[in-house]
This record gives sequence, structure tokens and C-alpha cells, in this order.
Amino acid sequence: MLVDFLKEQIFLVIVFIGSFAAFVYLTLQKLSGILEVSPAEATNLINRQDAVIIDVRSFDEFVKGHLPNAKNFPAETFLQDVDKIRELQKDKPLLLYCTSGLRSQRAAKELKKLGFTLLHNLADGINAWINANYPIIKGKK
Repeated sequence: MLVDFLKEQIFLVIVFIGSFAAFVYLTLQKLSGILEVSPAEATNLINRQDAVIIDVRSFDEFVKGHLPNAKNFPAETFLQDVDKIRELQKDKPLLLYCTSGLRSQRAAKELKKLGFTLLHNLADGINAWINANYPIIKGKK
């Protein structure tokens, strides 16, 4: 009887499973303290909450193009820059990014250990930013 119902309502079953998976993913993300954000959500953080933008790519990658007002703390030397990082305000949102979102996710975990709580990782990194046709700055600024 249950199997017949599931066969007849396969669309509802798929929607339920997808919704449950999304719920679990979002719950785990909130528990980690590091939120994945889209370029649009990142823009909101920057414009409305004055988020500090941290680019964890190498300096060479940074000068080829970065988000406006981004600070460069390369992932390779991230922990060596801990004194500069500690100067950042812990009560301000931090938006971290790299090329695809992996290095910045690791960097965000390190910042969490240092006591930062308002951590955001740009999902899919600067690639998503560029694909959304958002502006980038070239050079050292």
C-alpha cells in the first residue's frame, strides 16, 4: 500500500527528499558558523552591513582582478598574517573569497578559531562574481 502510494506520488516524494536535503544542508551550514552567499547576497553584505572583503588568492591572482575594496591575505600565508587579521573588527561581517570557494572556506574556518563570528564565503568564489557581471578591480588597490 505504501509502495503504491510512493509510485503514484513520485513527484511529491522527490520534492520532499530535495526539500529535506536542502534543510539539512542549510542547518549544517548555520551550525558551522560560515554562511555560503551568492554574489547578490555578498553585495547586500557589502552595501548594507559594511562587510570587510578578504581575498585569499595569491597576490598574482589578486592583481589580475579582485572585488572592489578587497584586502589580500593569501591562503598560503594566511596564518602568518594573523596579526593583521586580528586588527579587523570581529563584530563586522567578513566576506571571504578565492577562485572557487575552497581556499576561502578553509580560511573562514581559521578565522572562526580566532573568534570571528560573522563569516561569509562567496559561493563559487570570484568565478561566480564575474559570471554575474559584477565589477572587478585590476591592480594592487
